[in-house]
Amino acid sequence: MAEEGSAPDAGGNSLRNRARQRLGAQGVDVSELSSEDIQAVVEELHIHQEELAIQNEELQEVQVELSEARDRYWDLFQHAPVGYLILDGQGCIREANFRATELLSITRSYAEGHPFSEFLAAGAQDAWYLHRRALSRYSKRQVAELTLAPADGHSREVLVETVPEANLEGAEPCYRSVLIDITKSKQDERDRIEGERRKDAFLTLLGHELRNPLTPIISTSGHLLEHWDQLDMGSERMKEAVQIIHQQGSHLARLVEELMDLSRIKQGRLTLRETEVDAREIARQAVDSIHPRTEEDRQVLSVDLPESPLPVFADPTRLEQILNNLLANANKFTPTGGTIYLTGFREGDQVVLAVSDTGRGLTSQQLSDIFQDVGQKPVPDADSGGLGLGLPLVRRLVELHGGKVGAESPGQGQGAKFIVRLPAHCP
Repeated sequence: MAEEGSAPDAGGNSLRNRARQRLGAQGVDVSELSSEDIQAVVEELHIHQEELAIQNEELQEVQVELSEARDRYWDLFQHAPVGYLILDGQGCIREANFRATELLSITRSYAEGHPFSEFLAAGAQDAWYLHRRALSRYSKRQVAELTLAPADGHSREVLVETVPEANLEGAEPCYRSVLIDITKSKQDERDRIEGERRKDAFLTLLGHELRNPLTPIISTSGHLLEHWDQLDMGSERMKEAVQIIHQQGSHLARLVEELMDLSRIKQGRLTLRETEVDAREIARQAVDSIHPRTEEDRQVLSVDLPESPLPVFADPTRLEQILNNLLANANKFTPTGGTIYLTGFREGDQVVLAVSDTGRGLTSQQLSDIFQDVGQKPVPDADSGGLGLGLPLVRRLVELHGGKVGAESPGQGQGAKFIVRLPAHCP
């Protein structure tokens, strides 16, 4: 309180004068108050003082709650699993959370003030323009799929949902955008569509492949039955007809068996009957099987196997099937007069069996997808000589034996090499 005779501060004096004026306007003369009235006023002042203290405590508690809520909102905004942007009316970034800066591959300080369109791919600019125009025209939530072209060079596809922010009348418009990364889901969808396309193409090719052996079987057997009473069973014509039926029937049976084997493996229903075998003996059996075909095509078949055994723990039938498929593949793509090599050797704790040829060779793209299953790799073209089931089946069978298979080729026209590695058996 100011001492008597001293000048009160301007603020206090003004407030007191205003209070006196209000009392005078209300017709209150404090000089006429009795001591009891003054005592009552003092008591009322104390009550009001306590009420103000309680209100002040409650306000402080509300202020703390608001501060905590603001901090929670800020944490949610900054660490949300989706990107958040606050944009001005020109589409420039005012604020960006951590996920948004990750998607854009920038820092927060760089983001603020830069137009969002700066981080969009060229093909997404028109869509972003239409998105902003719709927001301005309709003032309600808008959704668009856009492609980002961030600074790291890795494009991303995002779903952008933008809503106008409520502003005071006359204030500059402001928008809140959510960025949801849909790159993987879009790629999965494209892969699914491409897989369906490849499967449809494969089924079409399968129909042709099944029809190829069936046509001569049906026509030859039909001719035999139609002229049965006129045919000499020992004639060359009869022998040729029987050979056609046998060859095409064998081809058809092999094709169906490969399809069935792949299906059994995928479903986990193929059982291996493993035992200790010498891989050299299996290799010789496979050579005996392919030899008539290489002779017919006038190809040279070179076999190089060691004198010591190559012990593996394997299913003999399936191991021979692996080598048969690799040798048949080499025979198919090696021209007349070419050479096919089969080698086997021990390398550390592995037995290595390799089939190479001097045929058409493989491109880098073919090397990357040649062992992939149907529906995952390009459908073979008409010049490929088959459905391309053999090598995926080889991979599956080798993996069932705990081994690995790979392919090498210097390029087209320079031959190819297929290498099977199996764990050596040490009893």
